[in-house]
Amino acid sequence: MKVRLMIEDDSGRTYSGEVALDSHGFAKKVQQKQPKTKQAPGGPKKPTEALQHLFEKGLFKAELSLGKVESELGKIDCNFPKASLAKALERADFLTRRGTRGNYRWIQRHKPGA
Repeated sequence: MKVRLMIEDDSGRTYSGEVALDSHGFAKKVQQKQPKTKQAPGGPKKPTEALQHLFEKGLFKAELSLGKVESELGKIDCNFPKASLAKALERADFLTRRGTRGNYRWIQRHKPGA
């Protein structure tokens, strides 16, 4: 059974709500729609997984800077600390680093799937 309530306090404010009652007499809140989350379940949880995802999409065919990698990861709602992301880029065996200190860029070593 659903019950709708409207209460007005001494200052004139009005409060309204809806309650669903079960057969035992305990009140339950009516479930409201939950907002959708941006990241789909099962998305990359670690920087290495996220880099592998970008690699499989073919984004490392051209050189990418750390800032560009961060922006691409932001598009799929993956936000990792810069230090973690830089370490993952350094350890990725499918990428090679070019450039000088403070201006590194990464590019793939071999074709995706090879």
